[in-house]
Amino acid sequence: VDPRKAAVAAAIARVQAKKAAQQQVVNED
Repeated sequence: VDPRKAAVAAAIARVQAKKAAQQQVVNED
């Protein structure tokens, strides 16, 4: 596995998790 691809995949997963967390906060309001 290309380390760069793994790093990109990890970064994308982190962004998606952050967006999901923000959406949950908005829904709670």
